[in-house]
Amino acid sequence: MTMIQRIVLIFCLLCLPIHRLTPAQAADTGRCHCFKVRRYDPQNRFAADDYLLATSFNSLLATTFAISKRQVVMLKMKAGIAPDDLLIALYLARETGTGLETILSLRKTHQSWGEILTEVWRQEEPPGDAVLPLLASPGKEEEAARLIVTRITADYFAVPRELVSSLQTDDLNGREVVLLLTLGRYSGLSLNELLDQHRRQSRSWSEIAFHLGLSPAQVGKLLLRDRPQQTS
Repeated sequence: MTMIQRIVLIFCLLCLPIHRLTPAQAADTGRCHCFKVRRYDPQNRFAADDYLLATSFNSLLATTFAISKRQVVMLKMKAGIAPDDLLIALYLARETGTGLETILSLRKTHQSWGEILTEVWRQEEPPGDAVLPLLASPGKEEEAARLIVTRITADYFAVPRELVSSLQTDDLNGREVVLLLTLGRYSGLSLNELLDQHRRQSRSWSEIAFHLGLSPAQVGKLLLRDRPQQTS
């Protein structure tokens, strides 16, 4: 490389924009829970789906466990609580009468859910709840979280737990089941009609909501607005 070429190369490098991540930004890279796309975009039909699913599920958690939606979001975003950990902690707090902060603090010290359960369950009789024995068994946390989602979804929408379980065992995850039931209740369309749009017509969830006249944010508010009456 000639001297002139070296000078040109150095000049070009000096002209490049320099952007340095702060330590906090560097640490947050790869685990950001923010959503850049929050509105349905016909040119990018699936872009808002992540936000739509998250906001509707966060609304369900808020109304089920009597916690503000903002607090749910902050615990995930600012405190970095994993979604399953927050779900289990909320459930344990309700079932055992222990403060949520206490349970999250115990979890933060890397205690297993079985150890935490032993510490917060103070009744003499063993728990009859099917979720709690799963938490006491190593490696069963994911199964326990799934069962919690099934229960709170069935209770909120006043539908059989078997229906929620059957939808989850298909190609839908828990958040999608919550969204599906929300859209069905709002629109009056059957679950099969909505699933047909999603599967056979390859419509995104945010696209389906858009054609029902709902933005992702509005779907989340539906779950906060009113809770269906329980059936006997």
